[in-house]
Amino acid sequence: MSRKKQQKNGPRNVRSTVALILSGGAARGLAHVGVISVLEEHKIPVDIVVGASFGSIVAGYYGYGYSIDQMLEFAQKFKLWSLRDFRLPWRSFLNGDKEEGIFDQDLGKIKIEDLKLPVVILAADLMKKREVIFDRGSLSAAMRASSAFPGLFDPYSIGEQLLIDGGIMDDVPVKVARERGADIVISSDVSILSRIYKKKVANFLFKILLNRVSKRGPLVPRATLTSIIRNTLSIIAKYHEDKSEAPDFLIEPLEGEIKPLHFRKVEEGFHLGRIAALGIIEDIVRRVYG
Repeated sequence: MSRKKQQKNGPRNVRSTVALILSGGAARGLAHVGVISVLEEHKIPVDIVVGASFGSIVAGYYGYGYSIDQMLEFAQKFKLWSLRDFRLPWRSFLNGDKEEGIFDQDLGKIKIEDLKLPVVILAADLMKKREVIFDRGSLSAAMRASSAFPGLFDPYSIGEQLLIDGGIMDDVPVKVARERGADIVISSDVSILSRIYKKKVANFLFKILLNRVSKRGPLVPRATLTSIIRNTLSIIAKYHEDKSEAPDFLIEPLEGEIKPLHFRKVEEGFHLGRIAALGIIEDIVRRVYG
């Protein structure tokens, strides 16, 4: 529902509700911080943030109330090797429990419903192949689940659910933002999958891979690395053609400048996000303020 401001004894002014969607993309998601900085400088009111994968982490820290400078400071201090996973059986490169520990250190035990800015986080149920939406409960747990990219992190178990990266199903979840009352949807998209879909040759080869996986029979319930990857590809196969509706404004900060694991490129990602956002910000301002 749109936010409304009413003057006493005067006409009612209605402002559109603005949602910001932050996609996955691992280190490429550093660009999201640059996008947010431009929106803030131009007084674009963000009423709700929807995040998937690394975008859920930026959404969580932003919704908590951390400033642009503080988020950049956290990113600069982060060392990917500190999350290395040595546990057996070996199913991932990185340890999700260590990642969640960092979230708890920075954010405490805050719940999503207690954030300063409304945040919605997406994950995917590995076995049931369905979207899981977090808008209440532990913020750290939601970010841990949403960022559990198969092969990099172990799936996150909550009850009977085995959760993985939310961007696997929909990296630009416009429908989720609309369902929560967004009139204007702005998306910062640095997703690798989005790039694959747009390149004809890569998309063709990817479709062949997905088709082969989808014909391999029922999903394997064992949480081995092989079964995790196979189940993930099955989810992608199911949702490949069923992409979300387009946002009102799509900001695409990156092409090949930053690789998914280049977390040391904080300043580069930040400035690429700013450049992309500045290229479209006047259109956003006109739409928001008329």
